Amino acid sequence: MTRTGLDALFDPTSVAVVGASANPEKWGYWLASGALEGRARRTVHLVNRRGGELHGVPFLPGLDGLPDPPEHVVVAVPPRQVRPLVAEGLVAGARCFTVITSGAASADEERELAALVTGGGARLLGPNCMGVVDTTTALRLSWGDFPAGAVGLVSQSGNLALEIGRLLARAGQGFSRFVSLGNQRDIDAADALDALIAHGPTRIVAAYVEDFRDGRRLARTLTAAHAAGKPVLLLTVGRSEASGRAAASHTGALVSARATVEAVCRDAGALLLDTAGELVDTAICLLAAPARGSAPRPPVEGVLRDASPSGNGPPVAAAPGGRHTVTAEAAALSHHVRHMREARGGPGNASDAEKERAASGEARDRAEADGRRRLSKPDARQDASSDARDTPNTGPGTANTSDRPDHAGPGTRDAAPEASETHSQPRTAGPVTEADGSRQLSDADPQRAASGEARGRAGANGRLDAAGPRTRNAATEAGETHSQPRTASPVTDADGRRRPGLGSQARVLPAGGRGGPLSTGNAQGAEADPGGGRRRRLRVAVVGDSGGQGALAADALVALGIDVPGLSAGTSREVAAHLAPGAACGNPVDLAGAGEADLANYARIARALLFGGDADAVVLTGYFGDYATSNPAQAEEECEVALELAAAARESGRQLVVHTMARDSPALAVLRAHAVPVYERIEQAATALAGTARLRAAVVAAPAASPVPASFAVPDGGYETVRELLASYGLTFPVAGFVTTADEAADAAHRTGYPLALKAMGLAHKTEAGGVALGIADEERLRATFARMRSTTGAARYAVEAMASPPYAVELIAGVRRDPAFGPVAMVGIGGVTAELLADTAVALAPLTPGRARALLLSLRHAPLLTGWRGSPPVHLDAAAAALCALAQAGAEHPELSELEVNPLLVHPGGAIALDAHGVLR
Repeated sequence: MTRTGLDALFDPTSVAVVGASANPEKWGYWLASGALEGRARRTVHLVNRRGGELHGVPFLPGLDGLPDPPEHVVVAVPPRQVRPLVAEGLVAGARCFTVITSGAASADEERELAALVTGGGARLLGPNCMGVVDTTTALRLSWGDFPAGAVGLVSQSGNLALEIGRLLARAGQGFSRFVSLGNQRDIDAADALDALIAHGPTRIVAAYVEDFRDGRRLARTLTAAHAAGKPVLLLTVGRSEASGRAAASHTGALVSARATVEAVCRDAGALLLDTAGELVDTAICLLAAPARGSAPRPPVEGVLRDASPSGNGPPVAAAPGGRHTVTAEAAALSHHVRHMREARGGPGNASDAEKERAASGEARDRAEADGRRRLSKPDARQDASSDARDTPNTGPGTANTSDRPDHAGPGTRDAAPEASETHSQPRTAGPVTEADGSRQLSDADPQRAASGEARGRAGANGRLDAAGPRTRNAATEAGETHSQPRTASPVTDADGRRRPGLGSQARVLPAGGRGGPLSTGNAQGAEADPGGGRRRRLRVAVVGDSGGQGALAADALVALGIDVPGLSAGTSREVAAHLAPGAACGNPVDLAGAGEADLANYARIARALLFGGDADAVVLTGYFGDYATSNPAQAEEECEVALELAAAARESGRQLVVHTMARDSPALAVLRAHAVPVYERIEQAATALAGTARLRAAVVAAPAASPVPASFAVPDGGYETVRELLASYGLTFPVAGFVTTADEAADAAHRTGYPLALKAMGLAHKTEAGGVALGIADEERLRATFARMRSTTGAARYAVEAMASPPYAVELIAGVRRDPAFGPVAMVGIGGVTAELLADTAVALAPLTPGRARALLLSLRHAPLLTGWRGSPPVHLDAAAAALCALAQAGAEHPELSELEVNPLLVHPGGAIALDAHGVLR
């Protein structure tokens, strides 16, 4: 079994539960009961030396008496019995141990247990864990409810997993796998995440991690997940001192600084979130989102319309070969809607208005070349009960997506088939958006508009360019040193692509808000363009039956960096056709009673917005879904409209998100069953869309290379020593002399020249302690200042240093901190005496490349100070980046230093110069 080959953990051929019990108040009961649920797939042995039975299965006295070797042994016995039992299991041939037992054993004893297990060629999960669940292999070795679905969860908190499970179930989703890490003495977060990445039915990877152990290995795993197309949603602690104390008391974890975790997620293409609710909301949105780069396509007659594990509907499971089946609830809803339609006169029994439109050629179903039919309103009844094939599942929640149709990212012009007619007036042939952003009518459009053959056509806008915050790691790498001139010649990135020179590099988009594109802060800025330019942000159209709710929804979206753009003239006309005269047709769209007048207007207007080409997603906010609550007679019609909404989203290849004040109504069940996310609060919808956009906009950076220690160690962290060290790595410092007396200071001044600076050595905050004097103009003032400073600080050694005051300079603080899990972490921020006050910093794993260093600089909130603020010339960003790289390299190669800092690092149009530095020995 390899390091990440965990077949015996997730799908063992046989399981033995040691400590099995018939008492529901004990862990052994739930472990044994769960194991027995998989008897059709594997052999299950229940072990308790006292005897007994559960569900007719007798308890055996020990592992040595089993009829065949147990591949996976679950241990739920008192602590003193754990080690002997594990030794017995190894002799019996066990390949994996899940140790539920906690307490009593010390950390050293747990490490010895892990060594015993791995030395015997087996793997250990735990100890102090809540077990493992794989709903795709009928493995349930834990306590609690774990609904089946497409989310794989790795967690150091059992109760948090139960909370996430309940939230997923309410949204109609669940788990493919769950791994409780416990104390991670062998199988750790990276191992478990690797297994989820390789697991086909797992479409979303979620994790709650307190102790990152080998942080760089975990960073590589997160990067691999992004490359595999598996979004990773991460929770951790450390936003407050209190949470850090709680984690330490919980698992003994060394909590990494949150800023470091944010940086790792940003660069690996993972999404760091704050709460279990945000995680579930984002997961539901991701599961329902159209595949990026896929093309809109019509529904296929006789095949379920994407109500699969990609959606958030409870009704959907997957059958062998990836065919989708539907649970009884959704099937009953869809069957009822279809039955009532047919009872009114069959599939073609449309309203009078629809008959008139059909007669005039404005609502015809047109056969596609492959014989599939497009769906228009009178025939929008692809209900789950008739379309699905009821085939046996390979296991609960199995989601094989190998044969799923490719759906479009919003608006690929040359791949998008013409959508069906809208339900009312002919769609006005407005301009369409070309790949280059221009809007124009094709030659054939007027003819199609006249003949009714182009209504509902989506405007082309290329793939979904969902904007997250400006990406810190998207900068072009620049290699100039302090003295090299700024040039505008092209440079070559690590990926071999040629990029514009320095002038164009100034357009690199930094990340704003809290921690970059994958944190939960503002998604300000645009998606980074590999060509060095700016891609547009995620565009969302809002439609609501309340002006207030629509306006608040728009504010919530914009606050997270999402665009709520105005509508084109064509889309506005299309929307206005379904509204009362004089109603506002902007964005947000206010239905102003149109929904109450005819529920179908919800679907008509949503369809117009989804196909209009002005937005990548549509948010429907307000009352929809609640009509049947107050008037049950409207339940059927509301469900019909829900089907139409889902059809419009699917056919357009764009995402529809519904915010409603209702809860668990029939129409909402239909939406969930057909992959339309439903949220009770608008902030949930906004956060989920913003998170999805950040993941899609992520520009992943290769994990930093593991630093190789230098051949020598520095003896102390004083300025004189650190200055010499950093100068050897290429940092520039002013000319200086180090002295102990006033006479030595006067002699040194002849070498540095006047004016000069005098600094007392050995002080953490020299300025506050009176240990810095600047602009000393002559020897008399130097001697007087020296005497006063010695009296005030008591310092034994001083630096006499040439003044450095280039014009238009900006003070930075830069440093390297050694994180217990992630190793050396580089930091840069606005510096000087206000560094702590401004707290404007950015971090990344060290060492740095010039491009990464430059991107960090541009990610600062005060970055405009560096790029030319209010008429000032820009500083030499490449020289500043080179200085950061040198500092990061020095910190990475000297593990004897727990901290290394330069403050201030003076950057200016001519270069960069370090004015002070210190280190802290470990």
